[in-house]
Amino acid sequence: YGTKTKEINNQFALLKNNDDVMSLIAAYGIREISSGSYNPLPDFTGNLPEALANELSQSEISDLNSVLVKSGIKIRFNADGQLTTI
Repeated sequence: YGTKTKEINNQFALLKNNDDVMSLIAAYGIREISSGSYNPLPDFTGNLPEALANELSQSEISDLNSVLVKSGIKIRFNADGQLTTI
């Protein structure tokens, strides 16, 4: 339990451009995220945008996108697990 959004945002702040974001997504690949022993929710399997959509609230996704805006990155993460390019 407890996705560490501050740490996620700190890591995304290190990215410098769209290519960095796409490289991170490619490196992440498809992963399974365990819901935990006592969590009634099922495990999740997906790529990075899907995992972020699964783990973060709309507000947290907006905060993450704000980090990308500050870096001049045009890619945005969406609550449906898709990407948008501005």
